[in-house]
Amino acid sequence: MRGNGRIFQRGQIWWAAYYLRGKEFRESTREIDEGKTRRFLQHKLKLVGADQIGAQSFTTPKATRFTVHDLLESLKKDFELRGKLSPQNKSGLARAESDFGNYRALALTAENVDAYVQERLAQGDTALHKSSAKPIGWQSGVRI
Repeated sequence: MRGNGRIFQRGQIWWAAYYLRGKEFRESTREIDEGKTRRFLQHKLKLVGADQIGAQSFTTPKATRFTVHDLLESLKKDFELRGKLSPQNKSGLARAESDFGNYRALALTAENVDAYVQERLAQGDTALHKSSAKPIGWQSGVRI
């Protein structure tokens, strides 16, 4: 039936395909068991349904893979385009990259940033305040 998604195999691994707003999303389930794949697809269809009724926003597979590094690169390009890439901004972006670059963007929370600030202050970094973490918040939507 249309709208129920589908599963298919590529080699031994099962994949799931489903639609949201007319766009197809395909994901590897990393499973060789068809039953587990069907449950995976059911779960994804529930998330799609929740998005359609406005209960919860659907996060695409691609969005879950974004890292803070990707967001900082985008911000750096924006600064360059607008002529705002000052040495101070460049330094702030480099520090954010070294401290948070490997985080998944959706996994970085205000609590992570607060813990980071507290740790740096405990180490005696008197130059640090929350505005040092602003480049991350600008791109990720984290309220700082």
